[in-house]
Amino acid sequence: MNQIAIIFNKIAILLKINAFYLIEANLDDTILVGADLSGASLFQAGVQGANLTDAKLINADIEAVDFDGANLTNADLTGTKYAGLQNAIFNNTTMPDGSIASNNHAGAESKK
Repeated sequence: MNQIAIIFNKIAILLKINAFYLIEANLDDTILVGADLSGASLFQAGVQGANLTDAKLINADIEAVDFDGANLTNADLTGTKYAGLQNAIFNNTTMPDGSIASNNHAGAESKK
């Protein structure tokens, strides 16, 4: 089962459901630590400055999502199609192609 984030004062409350859509959702500056967003549609969602540490976004639709300043430490992006990851924070982040990226600041630096 997946989890969905319900935002209350910019803190995510995670609920388990089978499938979900967060299309065009405003998740800017939201704490989503450990969230399982695998398979979710986040098309055009705002996640600028969000904390996605340890989040699972496996096969999620993250096209047209702006991750500017988002913390993706230990996040798993396996199988996603993405754009806009250039200014995200990576630290031991699993990228869509399975490579591991770490930069500890904006701008990706990948290694296999």
